[in-house]
Amino acid sequence: MAKWLKTKIRQFLCEHRNAQLVWQVKTVKEVFDGGKGKYGWQTIKMKLEDVGIVFNHKKIIRIKNKYGLITKI
Repeated sequence: MAKWLKTKIRQFLCEHRNAQLVWQVKTVKEVFDGGKGKYGWQTIKMKLEDVGIVFNHKKIIRIKNKYGLITKI
């Protein structure tokens, strides 16, 4: 396979991953904000599963930590 083709494939995969991450963060933030900041990772996971979206709980925790989505007690 030509080197330029490998580079194009890598660029495409990188853009795809970035778009997927943006969608995941947006989805988790929407559910979190919908609960007025009172939802933890378990509730977010259950709300997403109710609409047919499956996320790993570790991914939800990472997104919450990275973007400062701290649950109010």
